[in-house]
Amino acid sequence: MSQKINIWFILVRHFRSAVRNAATDRVSWSDVFIFLFVPGITSALVFSSEIVDKANTISLLTSVCAIFAGLLLNLLVLVYDQNKRVSEKLIVLGDAKKGLVKPADNLRELSLSKVDSPEDVPIRRYTQHKRLLGELVVNISYSVIISVFAAVLCMIAYLVSPPKSGVVPDGIWANVVAFDYKNLLFSISVFLTANLVLTLLMIVKRVFKLMDDD
Repeated sequence: MSQKINIWFILVRHFRSAVRNAATDRVSWSDVFIFLFVPGITSALVFSSEIVDKANTISLLTSVCAIFAGLLLNLLVLVYDQNKRVSEKLIVLGDAKKGLVKPADNLRELSLSKVDSPEDVPIRRYTQHKRLLGELVVNISYSVIISVFAAVLCMIAYLVSPPKSGVVPDGIWANVVAFDYKNLLFSISVFLTANLVLTLLMIVKRVFKLMDDD
């Protein structure tokens, strides 16, 4: 695959931040169930069910994914700009703190200087904000990718013809020809869309935490 369109690292970093507990840095099985098993169960139910107006449902899902992709691109630009501002603020605070550092006269004074000073508090807060903004950039990028893939799959599903009840060849080709590829593609799109909705909820929560943090 061309390195210019290689998005694997975005997927890896997204799932690393989505299914891992930030406090323990371990896999959270509840998050794995929410982000993977719930969309999988939803798509399996859609695949096994009979949707009467499947064509209009596919068109509606295509429009929703396309709208989300455009909105998320705008949000990605805003979060990137905010992340850049936080990085610049950390550089300014770091330079200001360097001017306040004075050499210690003895070991006791050196050990006491390790305690967080009032100048360390904004640096620590901005560092936490920068980490969370970095994860938000990855999460939003992943959501844009999922929106595009879901929209493309929906368009392909719209163009694919349903299985015809006519003369089919015997043997293994009978199952290949009679398989409902439209329903399969639509079910995969439902899986991606369900995962997208859950990821958007996580993004909204993280943005709210950033705004609510004084």
